Amino acid sequence: AGAAVLLISTELDEVLALCEQQTDPIQRDVRRMDAHTRRLWTSGWNRSEARECEEALARLKISADNVTIARAEMNFSMLCLVSARYREVKDLVDSSYGLIRDSPRDVIDELANSAWMRLVGVPWSIFSLGEFGTALAGMDASIADFEKGGDSSAASFTQVFRGALLFHGMDFEATLRDCGPVASQ
Repeated sequence: AGAAVLLISTELDEVLALCEQQTDPIQRDVRRMDAHTRRLWTSGWNRSEARECEEALARLKISADNVTIARAEMNFSMLCLVSARYREVKDLVDSSYGLIRDSPRDVIDELANSAWMRLVGVPWSIFSLGEFGTALAGMDASIADFEKGGDSSAASFTQVFRGALLFHGMDFEATLRDCGPVASQ
C-alpha cells in the first residue's frame, strides 16, 4: 500500500505542477481542489492542503458559475468528511447534487463522485453525528433504489458500506448479514 500511496502522491504533484500552467484561474482552482482532496484521502490529513482547498473554494464562490461552484462544493464535501465536519458534508451535498445532476455539461466524473457522496458519504456523516437510524435509513433507501434499477453491483457495494456502519455501531450480527452475501459473490 505504501508504494501505491507514493505513486499517487507523485502523480498528484505532477497535476499540481500542471495546474500552475493553467491560464484560466477558475479551472486552476477546480483542479487544485481535486488534487489536494485526493491527496488528503490517500496520504492522510495535511492542514496546508486543506487550507488551500478552502481558499480555492472561496475564490470560486466569487468568480465561478453555479455549476462550477457546485462541483467544487461537492469536492470540498469529501474533505469535510475526513476532517469531522459532518454537518457541512450533508449541507454541501444537499445543495450541490441536484445542480450537478441536472447540469447539461459533461460532468460524468463529477456525477459519479457526487452520487457516491450522496449515497455513502452523507449517511456516513449522519452516522458520525450520532444519527444512526437516519444513516441506516439512507443506506437502505440507496440499496433499494439500486436494486429497483437493476444495478445489483451498486446495491452490493452500498450494502458493504452499510455493513461498515453496522460494525461501527457494534451490531456484528447485522454486519455479517450485510457483508456475508457480498463476500460470497
